Amino acid sequence: MELVVLSLGVLVVAAGVVWHAIDTLWARRLMVRRQVLVSLSSGRAFTGLLWARRGRQLVLKSAELLEPGAQAVVVDGDVVLDRAQVEYVQVVI
Repeated sequence: MELVVLSLGVLVVAAGVVWHAIDTLWARRLMVRRQVLVSLSSGRAFTGLLWARRGRQLVLKSAELLEPGAQAVVVDGDVVLDRAQVEYVQVVI
């Protein structure tokens, strides 16, 4: 009887771990290919299409640089940002 209870407990814990992993991966994928606003610790911000999340880097396409008190500047090519410089990422609806 104890073996059955122990086996069920192990199965419940394993299912919880798998559920958490799937939930975490799904949440990370939700922002990819979406229009986002990335605020940096320097006070600058970028808006653009979040194309990829590669390790510690975010890749934005069709990006614009936003600085306080200035007009938005279209950036040529892709923008690669290090997550250490990112304060937050906001999905733009």
